[in-house]
Amino acid sequence: VLKRELMGRRVIHDLLDLYWEAANLTEKQAKNEFGDKIDKLISPNYKHICKKNCENADRKLPESYFRMQLITDQVAGMTDTYAVSLHRELTNG
Repeated sequence: VLKRELMGRRVIHDLLDLYWEAANLTEKQAKNEFGDKIDKLISPNYKHICKKNCENADRKLPESYFRMQLITDQVAGMTDTYAVSLHRELTNG
């Protein structure tokens, strides 16, 4: 059980790091090749919500909060099996 918990923690941390590279880039910045590829893996629904939240003129939270929420929603929405499989594919693990 301990080994599975440690592996799960590593998978979640690695996926969040990978997605952050894409989510941290704004539309004004030129996306790098890797960040652009990872960005294509993010759910369009989650991106739409993030965009709407960032455009809200009345928002009291910084844009970085909504970007973090975007990648957290993306990873949290994965099944364990899918997260491990994706991690394996993206990290050659």
